[in-house]
Amino acid sequence: MSYDIQSREKTLQLKTKNGHWANVGREELVLKLEPNALAKAYQLLGTFGILKGCPRFYHRLDYQFGEIILSLKDGGLAPDHWEAEILSTKQNEKVARQKLQKFLKKINLKSWPEAEYKEIVNKVYRENSAVEFSKIDISAVWPKRF
Repeated sequence: MSYDIQSREKTLQLKTKNGHWANVGREELVLKLEPNALAKAYQLLGTFGILKGCPRFYHRLDYQFGEIILSLKDGGLAPDHWEAEILSTKQNEKVARQKLQKFLKKINLKSWPEAEYKEIVNKVYRENSAVEFSKIDISAVWPKRF
């Protein structure tokens, strides 16, 4: 779920990636839902036995440079950080990684070493166990005043 403070638009999406979370080259599958369908989304997940989630909310600013999205994230469970991703899924992973590396070098950004990234993510999951959907405070994303 997200809330765009400029447009005041709420969005709701179910997202998943195949494979292990540490494989950063996985394609993301996105199912867009109506914002008022959150309860139905929880019910759908429940039919697959998924009754809890690990909410990780961030303040996020996205910048697009051609087919690359650079996201700046702060205020979340992980340390403040950035993420870069390529929008096109039609190129192979090696080419996509090369494009991302060239872009990051051009703007003088360095990524976390893979072992450090995995430790940060593992720490977030260790310290913040799954929460029943009904107990997740969505006001962190969708303030009631909006």
